[in-house]
Amino acid sequence: MLTVDSSDEEMYSETSSQAGGQDPTPDSAATENTGEPIFGSKPEVKALYSTSNPECDCAPRWSEHAEAAEEDRMLKKLGAAAAIIQRFKRSREGQWQTSAIEVQSPRLNRVLADVLRDYPDVVVREGEATKFAAPFKPLFHRWGRLLEWRDKEEEGGQTKVELGLLVDALKPTLEPLFSVAGDMHRTGEIDFDNMWTVFVPGELMVFRCGSVVKLFRLHDLHIVVPRREPRFWVLTLQQIEWNGRYFGVVQGKVRIVEADKPLQFDKLSVQPLATQRDEDAIRKRYLAKGNKYLELCSHKCLVKTYKGTKYVLNSELETIREKPLSGRIAIDPFAFFTCQSDIAPKQPRLNGGDSDAFFSGDKDLFEQTNELDKEEQNEESEMNKVRGLEKRLLCLVDRIKGFDLRNNEWCEFDVDDVSEPVWNDNALHQLVLSEGEKKLLVAFTQRDELDLPDFDDVILDKGKGIIILLAGPPGVGKTLTAESISERARVPLYSLRASDLGTDSDQVEATLKDALECCKLWNAVLLIDEADVFMEKRSADRLEQNELVSIFLRNLEYYQGVMFLTTNRVDAIDDAFRSRIDLILTYPNLDHAARRQIWSTFISSLPSGSCNIADIDFDELARTDMNGRDIKNVVKIARFLAASEKIPLSMEHLRTILTIKKASL
Repeated sequence: MLTVDSSDEEMYSETSSQAGGQDPTPDSAATENTGEPIFGSKPEVKALYSTSNPECDCAPRWSEHAEAAEEDRMLKKLGAAAAIIQRFKRSREGQWQTSAIEVQSPRLNRVLADVLRDYPDVVVREGEATKFAAPFKPLFHRWGRLLEWRDKEEEGGQTKVELGLLVDALKPTLEPLFSVAGDMHRTGEIDFDNMWTVFVPGELMVFRCGSVVKLFRLHDLHIVVPRREPRFWVLTLQQIEWNGRYFGVVQGKVRIVEADKPLQFDKLSVQPLATQRDEDAIRKRYLAKGNKYLELCSHKCLVKTYKGTKYVLNSELETIREKPLSGRIAIDPFAFFTCQSDIAPKQPRLNGGDSDAFFSGDKDLFEQTNELDKEEQNEESEMNKVRGLEKRLLCLVDRIKGFDLRNNEWCEFDVDDVSEPVWNDNALHQLVLSEGEKKLLVAFTQRDELDLPDFDDVILDKGKGIIILLAGPPGVGKTLTAESISERARVPLYSLRASDLGTDSDQVEATLKDALECCKLWNAVLLIDEADVFMEKRSADRLEQNELVSIFLRNLEYYQGVMFLTTNRVDAIDDAFRSRIDLILTYPNLDHAARRQIWSTFISSLPSGSCNIADIDFDELARTDMNGRDIKNVVKIARFLAASEKIPLSMEHLRTILTIKKASL
């Protein structure tokens, strides 16, 4: 092992001076018995160059090389054969301390490649020296592995000898640090300068903020020393997220600020998982959460039921609003990014499952992907990067991106609050339609399963969609028809009202295109409710209205899914629309039989034992001229009245609400 020191004292590479007068004879340059030249015996001038900073008042340093690069080459040549180069610097107290270590031995580097495997930002390359600077954090954190290698090597072998040299070179620096780390664990107080000794890069961390608990992998930490503010440590924490095509790495940063009093270990917002008393319980809970998240990762849209808090994000993927939600959602991170032009995924791609590191150390962590892969990746190979790997399962994010189908809003959802939907296959049969009309609607739900040859317009991809116009007064089942089709087909229902589209032509086209793109990705049923304003007959004196109709027509021509449009004024529809509509279903006002069926449907759907309504009572209820929406509201309010009296729903409750409703008309 070669040791190289640097000193503040005056240093000469070689010293000599030339005497004046007669040239020395060969005899005068003879060496002493020691083999060293006699002082002043060489007939030459030795040039020495100051390498000290001219602005520094410290004692000068001298070198026989005018250029620093030349001296570096000389030193490298001097130490080329050494297995280890150990560099020393004087401390402020004047003591020599190891400042750097360079491992040159190929045998040692093969050992270090295993010892430091997957340690963040450390790369051991064959044929190159592996360099470490004091306080040798990677070797401190992997000290146990290094000793295991030393102890298992064969006695007298070259590798064991070199490992012993490396351990001996590191001990004076590392042993005091092991004592400091032990004191922190024992007392619970943080030594701020040496906090890094108990936070190991690559290990799992618990982050706590109020009731929120998350698991992360620590990528790195470094201390920041501002001029006028307290010092602080910055911890870079990583998790794994599915973006709809592949798993990527997301990260966040946490500060731990120095205080006047020693920080308490158990009060820190971030702590190593291995230090937690309930470590086993935390692992069990987050393994279950990770496996559930993995079940939601797909290249396809997944329709689910959600009851919890939804999180609305801005273009920087930061939460800006939290809202309660109970209803259907579409889980689809790919569509989340694809259908929002101002939001792009920012995850470096996750390494293969054979590596504990989340991404390759030689990649730029901040190199961001601006768009998802255009070609669909192999879903199974992506799943295998996480499936069955405990550390990666524990580090999966606990929210997943998707779409709130009730409010038409992109957001994130807590994985724990996602559940399977309960599909209502009977909804279609409850419609007040003829059997022929119902059969036709069922056929539409099976269009992807039927082996029909493509039937294009003259222009490629035109006219491939199915557009159905539902015409009739309010409350007769138009919206329920679209809902029934989506329930039967097990696909999302993307519902829009005319007011959602607006009246500005640019806004209408952008919103409509977004909806059509989502429906194409999800094979969803699209419902545009109260679409009269976009289908009205065009006239020469209503240019803005004409433009809206034209935009609507142009986008419908290339739509390839199932679309329902509802209107209360079928006679006012533009002729161009009629030619593009595949089917018009007309809903008349409800007659006695239809009202009776609707009353029976709503009452029958109530929990068993919650009402005392006989079949004969439906005849009395049906005599009141009401639409389906009004009937639903009467049942809902009557149930509140019955619940307040803590008795089952009865005809008396329904009569009370009907009387109040009639009086308000």
